[in-house]
Order: sequence, then structure tokens, then C-alpha cells
Amino acid sequence: MHTRDRSGFVVVNPERRFDRPVGWMIAGVVGTRREFIDGLEVSIAGPVEFEVRRNDALAFLNLVAPEMRQAFGELPSKLLIVSAGDPMWRGGLSGPRSLFLHADRPLISENGSSTLVHELVHVVTRVRGTEGDDWIAEGTAEFYSITLLNRAGLLSDARRDRAFEWMRNHGRKVRTLTGVRSWGPQTARAVTLLRELDGEIRQRTNGRRSLDDVMQRLIALREVSREDLEGIVEELTGRPSEVLDTPLLR
Repeated sequence: MHTRDRSGFVVVNPERRFDRPVGWMIAGVVGTRREFIDGLEVSIAGPVEFEVRRNDALAFLNLVAPEMRQAFGELPSKLLIVSAGDPMWRGGLSGPRSLFLHADRPLISENGSSTLVHELVHVVTRVRGTEGDDWIAEGTAEFYSITLLNRAGLLSDARRDRAFEWMRNHGRKVRTLTGVRSWGPQTARAVTLLRELDGEIRQRTNGRRSLDDVMQRLIALREVSREDLEGIVEELTGRPSEVLDTPLLR
């Protein structure tokens, strides 16, 4: 957070030994829309000369944010979404309590996923993989970019299933999920694995547990490994996961 004195802004960040701004910032001739959504103060800002769909994004978040709270638990108190057009990078990128989304990115992509929701999952969960296990953070963010759209009523069950089928086809040639940085087909293969894992958890617990419960425990750890994932699933279901016993993780 910050407070303002006569000379400018004073940054106060108790999570760090050295107080400094983190995440995305925006300054200049900026247009901003703000709204409180399910206890979350959202600001969407972009240069006034760009066609930034501020109100569309706010309407979108009004449906998605409650589902994120249901899946992950507590949301951050504030969220800043910075948007701009070219020559900014044509994608999305998350930071602490903030994210960047290129103004031309659709809220829902043709394949049924969502760059905005993907980056929001990173912001809310702050889960990151240990060395070699970046697939966990990227795979869960992409899995929930589809799942949360479906739960919010923005994606029908049929379109959700087609989105997961697209992921399965996109990642079908991947032979390992291990790597320093998860990339497109590898992340898609991780999505397929996580969907199978969600099904396994639900089947073993008669629907009482799901991947949501796993995520809430991963959030508490913040930096996670495949061993953490395996241990949590075993604790929730009573025995080791067959889905995670795969050559993809060896």
C-alpha cells in the first residue's frame, strides 16, 4: 500500500525488508474505471488514446470473481489491471495484486480459455513451481481459465469440453512436463493431466473433494513441487494418485 505526503507517495510493504513498489504501475493521461466486486476493489486503467474495454472487463469480473473466491478462498483487497495497445507486448503478464493485458486480447479466446482469467489465477494464488515444476503454476492457471468461465456461466458445458479437448490435442506430442519454463503445448498437456487429477479426486472422495481443495493447500505453500502436489492429493484421498504416477513427471 502507499500513503501520500507533500513530496509524493510513501510505499509501505510489510512483506519486504526494503519498501519499494512491486507489480504493475501506470502513469500519464490515463482513463480508469473502478468497482468493488465481491469485496475486491478493482481498477482497470489504460491510456485514453487506446480502445481499452474497461466496462466489459468489469462486467466479466462481476461473474468470475465470486467463483475465484469459492475455488481459492480469500481474494486480495485490491487489483489493478493495466491495459494498452501496441507497441506493448501482445499478451498478459501478472504481478503482485496487478496484471497487464494487451488491449487487443479477447476476454475469451477462440479455444475457450481466457488470458485475463489465467493471469488473475496467478495474481490470486501466487503459486509458483520449484525448479523444473513450472508446469504446476502454468497448468493450474490455464485449467482454471476454462473451469472458472464454465462455473460463472460464461462457457457452456459443451464448450468447456471442447476447450479441454483442444488442450488435449495441443499437448498430445509432449513427453515430459519437467522444465524451467512451461511453454504452450507443455502447459496444454499439464491441463489435461490436472483435469484427470480433478476427476480422480472427485471419484475417490465421492465428490467431497476436488482440485480446488488441492489449490487451497498449494496457496498456503506458495512455492510448490510435484512432491508437494503428490503429498496433498494422497492426504485428501487416502492413497497415492495413479494420475500423477506418470512418465510425464519422471
